[in-house]
Amino acid sequence: MAAALVSGCVGPAAVSIGDYAESIPISSPSGYADGVHRGSYELALPPGALAMTRSWTVEVTVAGGMITGIEAIEPRKFGEDGDFVPRLAARIVAAGSPAVDAISGATFSSVAFMKAVEDALLN
Repeated sequence: MAAALVSGCVGPAAVSIGDYAESIPISSPSGYADGVHRGSYELALPPGALAMTRSWTVEVTVAGGMITGIEAIEPRKFGEDGDFVPRLAARIVAAGSPAVDAISGATFSSVAFMKAVEDALLN
């Protein structure tokens, strides 16, 4: 099991990579304003992860107070088969909220993407 070293007020503690990702709250804002909203988020990954950061910039389309579409601006595509963005965007649109289950095997990228959507909806 991979573990990350996280410092807190009382000193370092070992935390699993999965627990680290799950500890990042994703809210479900309400009362979305119609229009196209841009948001971004950069997630600093814990030691032991394969990369230092995951970041996304997205545009979220809202019509009638509902999320109707999500476009990845940067990066445009992610993953070997390029289906990450359409799969996660479809989950968010169907749920009407950025707080959905992460794509298996892409937890950090999913969290950063969901936080970028959250940022777009809050701005």
